[in-house]
Amino acid sequence: MKLIRNILTALLLLVSLCATGRASEMIKRNSSESGLFNNVKKTDIVVVTNYSKDYLWSRRIVEYITDRVNKQGRSMEIVHCPIGYATDPHAADSLLTCLKSSLDFLNPASLALIGSPTFCLVEYIDSWFEDIPMFLIGGQDSAYSIDNLTKLEDGSVNDGLEEVSVSELKKKFNVVSRICPIYMNELMGLIKALIPQVNKVFFITAGDQFSNFKEVDLRECINALYPDVVMETLNSHSSTIGELIARLNSADPKTSAAIFSSWPDSDIDQQSSLRVSSTLSSLSLLRFPLFTIRDNGWMDASSEILGGVFDDEDVLYLDIDDALDRIFKGEQPRNIPDYADALALTRLNLDKLTELGIDPSLCPVDVEFTGSQKLFYYKYKVIKYTFLTIIIAILFFFLAYILRSSWELQLFKRSINDLPMGYSLARLTKGENGDFVDLKTIFANKHLKDEVPELGDVLSESPKLRYPEMLNDFLTNVNNAVHRGQKSFSFDLYSKRFDRYLTFTTVMLPGKMIGIVMEDVTEMINANKRLEEAKLKAEKADKAKTAFIHNISHEVRTPLNAICGFSQLLTLPGDFCNEKEKAEYQDYILNNTEMLTMVISDLLNISAIEEGRYSIKLSDCYCNSIAQHALKSVEHRVPKGVVLLFESGVGEDFHFVSDSQRIQQILINYLTNACKHTRKGFVKLSISLDEIPGKIVFAVTDTGHGVDPANAEKIFERFVKLETDENYDGKGLGLFICRQIAELLGGETKLDTTYKEGARFLLILDNK
Repeated sequence: MKLIRNILTALLLLVSLCATGRASEMIKRNSSESGLFNNVKKTDIVVVTNYSKDYLWSRRIVEYITDRVNKQGRSMEIVHCPIGYATDPHAADSLLTCLKSSLDFLNPASLALIGSPTFCLVEYIDSWFEDIPMFLIGGQDSAYSIDNLTKLEDGSVNDGLEEVSVSELKKKFNVVSRICPIYMNELMGLIKALIPQVNKVFFITAGDQFSNFKEVDLRECINALYPDVVMETLNSHSSTIGELIARLNSADPKTSAAIFSSWPDSDIDQQSSLRVSSTLSSLSLLRFPLFTIRDNGWMDASSEILGGVFDDEDVLYLDIDDALDRIFKGEQPRNIPDYADALALTRLNLDKLTELGIDPSLCPVDVEFTGSQKLFYYKYKVIKYTFLTIIIAILFFFLAYILRSSWELQLFKRSINDLPMGYSLARLTKGENGDFVDLKTIFANKHLKDEVPELGDVLSESPKLRYPEMLNDFLTNVNNAVHRGQKSFSFDLYSKRFDRYLTFTTVMLPGKMIGIVMEDVTEMINANKRLEEAKLKAEKADKAKTAFIHNISHEVRTPLNAICGFSQLLTLPGDFCNEKEKAEYQDYILNNTEMLTMVISDLLNISAIEEGRYSIKLSDCYCNSIAQHALKSVEHRVPKGVVLLFESGVGEDFHFVSDSQRIQQILINYLTNACKHTRKGFVKLSISLDEIPGKIVFAVTDTGHGVDPANAEKIFERFVKLETDENYDGKGLGLFICRQIAELLGGETKLDTTYKEGARFLLILDNK
C-alpha cells in the first residue's frame, strides 16, 4: 500500500508540474539524481530484526517500540533480516542486498537493530547512509564480521570469528546500545540454591554460532565457580529429540539440571516458536529441572521450564523510552552513554517446583513466581503475615494494658517508642446508649507525636477538647465496627485542622481499652491527585492536538486548492480567459499564497519559541517608522469602505531600545485581524506615552463587531477561535504568537475591555 501511495504521489506531482509548463525541467533535473523516490518523506525509524515474529523476546520489543512511536505520531517500518542464520557467504550477500533495497525505499532517519546478530550490519548500514543514528538492542556485547560469521559450519566455537565490542563500534559509528545480558553466573547460583547436590548440568542448544558463545560463557562460569559440577552439551546438530529425552531420562533429577538455549535450528524458516514449543512439550514428559537463559514466552502456567534469571523488561522499556526520545529530539547516539544498568530478575514456576518436590523456602528472597499456584501462594503469605502482625499487636497492647501501672509499662513504652509507625493506647468511655462517646489517650509513642502535632499536650485529658471533629469521626468508625462484631479493623480519616489523610488500624482490648496504629497517607493521596491532574492535562493536550490538526488541515488545504485551481485556469490555451479575468485570477493566487505563507510562518514561529530558538535582536527602534512600515504591509488588506488611520503621540526622532522586527510583526498581526473583522468605519494605529506612565503603548482600534470582555484572555490562547470567527480565515495562532513575542520583549499584550465601539488591542512596552 505504501508503494502504491508513493507512486500515485509521484504521478500527481508530474501532472501538476506539466500543467504549469515546468514538468520537463523538473524531470530533467531529477533524472540526474538518484531516483524518483529520493524526495519521499523520510521514515522516522526503521526497526531491523534478526528474528522472526515467532521469537517472542524480539517481538515484545518491536511491539513496544511500535506502540511508543505510534503514540508520538511518527512513522516506522519493520525489516526482517535473519543475518545470524546465514549458512554461507552467498546467503549473507543476498540478505545484505535485500536489506539495502528495503532501506533505500524506506529512506530512514534512524534505525533500531534488534538482536546481537544485527550488530554486524552497523558497518554496512553506515556505508549506505553516512553517520545515520542507530540504536542497538541485544544480548551480546559484541559484533562479528559477516565473512567470518559463516565459517562456523561445523558448530565449532570461536573458530576464526572476528569479534568487535560494541564500545569499539561506538568509536567509529553513530550508535548507542542497550545490552540485554545473559546472567550465567546468577543462573548457576539459582540452580545451586534449588538443587544443593547438583553435580551435572546439561546445556541444550541448537548449535548456531551465537548459542555456541553462550556455551562458552556457561563453561567458564562452571569452571570458575563450581569446579565440582560437570557440564555436558546436547546439540541438535548431533542428536535427535529422542536421544535428548533418553539422555535426560538417564540422569538423576536430584543431582542434575538442564539449561535450555534453543532447539532445533536447521534453517531460517524453521526457527519458529512452533518447533521450539514442540520440543518443550516433549521434554514436559520428564520430571526434570529445566532452566532457560532467556524467557521467550516459555514461563507460563503450564510450562515445563522451572525458571531462570532474566533481564528486567520494565527497566529495558524505560531505557528504550529514553533512547528514542533523545534520538527523536535530534541528539546524536554517539553522544548518549550506553545503557548498562540492566537488572537481573529471577522467575520460577511454582507448579514445577511442587511437581519436582523442591522446597519453595530454598528460593531467593527476590523472586517472581508464575504458575497456577502463584495466587494462592501470595495470598497465603499475605494472610500469614497479616495474621502474625495482628497477633503481635494484640500481645503488645494486652501486655501494656495489664502492666500499665507498673514499671513494666514504662519498659514497654520505651520498646515501641522508636518504632517507625505511630502506636498509642487509649481508654474508651461508654455513653448511656452503650456506644463509645469519648477517648482518653494513655500512651503514644514518639512517631505518633511527631505525626500529629500537639498530641503530647493532651495525653492526660480527653482529645475531645482539642480535636472534636476528628474524634467524632474516629468514634463513629469504632462503634460501627463493634456493632458488626469486629475486634480489629481499619478505616481512613481526613483531618481538616492538619490537612492530612490518616489510616487507622485498631485492636479492641479488654477493659474498654483500644490499641491504635496510625499511618499518614497524605503523600500517597496527593500523589494520586497529581496523577489525576496529569491525566486531565494530557487529555486536554490531546484535544488541543486534535483541534490543531483539524484547523491546520483546513487552513492549508483551502489556499492550496485555490492556488492550484486558478493556476490551471491561467494555463489553459487560447482566449479561454480574457486579460481582466487573468488579472483577477492572479490576485486570487497572490492572496492565497500570502495566506499559506502566513500559516507556515506561524507554525515555524511557535516551534522556534517553544524550543528556545526564537531570537531577539535589540537596537534603537523609531516608533513612527515601525508603525508606518506595518501600515504599508496591510494596505492591500483594507476592505472597501474602511479607512486606515495613523495617530502618533511621539516625535519622528523618538526611539527606544527593543527589536523593531518583532514589534512590527505584532502590529501587522493586530492590523490584519482588524481589517478581517471590520466591514465599515476605520482601522487606526496609534502610539501614546501618556496612556500608561513610563510605558509606550501601541494601540490598534477598529469599528468591527468587537470581542466579548469575558473572552479577553481566552483569545490569546493557542488554537482558540471564537464562535464569531467561524466565517473568517484563521487558525487561532496569531494572538498567541503575539503574546509570546511580547513576553520575550519584556512587554505585554491585552484587549482594552473599556472600548465598546469595536475592538482595541494594546502592545505595552517599557520606555527605555
